[in-house]
Amino acid sequence: MRYIPLKEEFYAKSGKLLKRAVLSDVVQIDGTWFPKTILYEDMLKQGGDGTEFKITYIRFNQNIPDYIFSKAALKK
Repeated sequence: MRYIPLKEEFYAKSGKLLKRAVLSDVVQIDGTWFPKTILYEDMLKQGGDGTEFKITYIRFNQNIPDYIFSKAALKK
């Protein structure tokens, strides 16, 4: 069984729908289910245009040195 969201909706405190993300092309990579394509839509704009985010390569469970998460590393 796999548990992965296929759609996310983001609302304002007033309850108005602001943004939507639709996740697709779900594949299993190294035992992990993962969406390869995410379409982000701004629901306040007319025309239905959005931003499509495609993952072409990903690796899971990698060792990342702690210094990568330092403030100094963010300034590079």
